[in-house]
Amino acid sequence: MSTAGKSAGQPVTRRFGTLQARAGLRPPGQFAGQYPHQLSGGEQQRVVIAGALALDPSVLVADEPVSSLDASVRGEILRLLLDLRDQQSMSAVIISHDLSVELPVLPARGTNLADMTVRP
Repeated sequence: MSTAGKSAGQPVTRRFGTLQARAGLRPPGQFAGQYPHQLSGGEQQRVVIAGALALDPSVLVADEPVSSLDASVRGEILRLLLDLRDQQSMSAVIISHDLSVELPVLPARGTNLADMTVRP
């Protein structure tokens, strides 16, 4: 079995290992056979990010990517998303209702914040 798209012809297992490494999963091969309940919250987010990267997106939309994570892991995941944005030359839309964690990370990276508050 092989992959399609930009990575056409590359064996799936090698492609999956590459994606895991790009998403910060270490060691990459360890996560292929695990179930979600066997992973920490940060590892689960990284697996989802690796899956999104498999499509070689030009835009990555992350809806509440850190809402269920500990404060220490939130910053790591946000930095990972922004680093991937820069490395992959893609746009990233990060949707969140909690700017207490996002504000210290986002403005330093030249990111625009939009207030889309809906009032009745």
